[in-house]
Amino acid sequence: MISAIGNHLWQSTVFAAAVAVLTIALRHQQARVRYALWLAASLKFLVPFSLLIAVGGEWHWAPAARRLAPPVVASTMIDVSTPFVQEVRGDAAAPSPLIA
Repeated sequence: MISAIGNHLWQSTVFAAAVAVLTIALRHQQARVRYALWLAASLKFLVPFSLLIAVGGEWHWAPAARRLAPPVVASTMIDVSTPFVQEVRGDAAAPSPLIA
């Protein structure tokens, strides 16, 4: 638990430093822009990234592409990659010649 708190503190400190730099860079913008930046920094101190990652890890969303049929390109690549002639083993009977 101590390491989780330490990670949260250093991540929040780096985030607050980035917001401070952005606030200085945007000093000629409206006050609401700078307010929104500092509000985001304050919320970062309240909600750690590890909590968001843990909550996000509980939800298992299947991408839409997996629910659909496999793409044509993939099945075509499988067809192209199969060999034309199968290997003949030594113990297999030789094919009989056709007599016309």
